[in-house]
Amino acid sequence: MDRTRKIEGIIFDFDGLIIDSETPAFHAWQRLYEEYELTLMKEDWVDVIGWSSKDRDPMHDLARLAGDGFEEAEARKKLSKWEKEFLAKEEVLPGVRELITAAENAQLKLGIASSSSRQWVKGHLERLGLYEHFEVIISSDDVDHAKPDPEIFHLAVDALGVNPDQVIVLEDSPAGVLAAKRANLFCIAVPNQMTKHLSFQLDGHQPDMKIDSLRGLRLENFLP
Repeated sequence: MDRTRKIEGIIFDFDGLIIDSETPAFHAWQRLYEEYELTLMKEDWVDVIGWSSKDRDPMHDLARLAGDGFEEAEARKKLSKWEKEFLAKEEVLPGVRELITAAENAQLKLGIASSSSRQWVKGHLERLGLYEHFEVIISSDDVDHAKPDPEIFHLAVDALGVNPDQVIVLEDSPAGVLAAKRANLFCIAVPNQMTKHLSFQLDGHQPDMKIDSLRGLRLENFLP
């Protein structure tokens, strides 16, 4: 990224970056596995983080392990209930609101590129009072190929109407980072509690920067 030119926009991931929805999701899945006298280990769960359920749906694994008598509709109903209960306690992750304020003060365009559904992202942004801050939301509903395919980022850049060379992508998962780098975008990895032990070097790509929290991101470092 040419730092002599003003950046034009920031593209955020959602789950695990703006809100910690990944830990509550893991706990809900653990509880569902226990319903079938099975155990879900964290090291197995992290493989699906950042991927769309269209590509990696853990329900298929549970159905295979549970065997005869497994009713997917009932399992999904229980999972949804528990996810909502766990997630209702979660607030915006540290540094998110401050970064949004700083970006708006710098007149940057803000977008979201998420592997989750539009309904999921929009609902939580509205609950958190953040929806109005984002000009563009590109979700799994909008793409044929989810992360780590770069399609979602190409769409987000086009929708924002910004120069790809002047965009910062913020991602918490290796799959998201790989998608951003395949789109030739400047990407900052912000691992969370679920992803901090994962390798962010995949398929010959790695993030341009890696920080512990969005509180550590100084936007002025990217402004002329």
